[in-house]
Amino acid sequence: MIDPSLFEYIRCPVTQSILRVGADDLIQRINQRISDGTARNRIDRPVQRPLDAGLVNADNSLLYPVWAGIPTLIPDEAIPIDCALDAGRVMETDASV
Repeated sequence: MIDPSLFEYIRCPVTQSILRVGADDLIQRINQRISDGTARNRIDRPVQRPLDAGLVNADNSLLYPVWAGIPTLIPDEAIPIDCALDAGRVMETDASV
């Protein structure tokens, strides 16, 4: 679980925008792509392991993986959110992971 107060301080390292917890259906869809071998990060490398959760930037363009409750805020590890994903459902207000 991520302490909700941290969201006041952490930002997307690429866009400097706020981050929010990604919706469960977004995580499931990306995990399906990981399972299929089609999910790639910003430097076009395959994402190797399923996400426990993810943090999404304000414009819904990038998702930062969360594994074992630890957000990975390395820009190269961010996963671009495809236009095929429903951008209207990528954010939640609940900050628990």
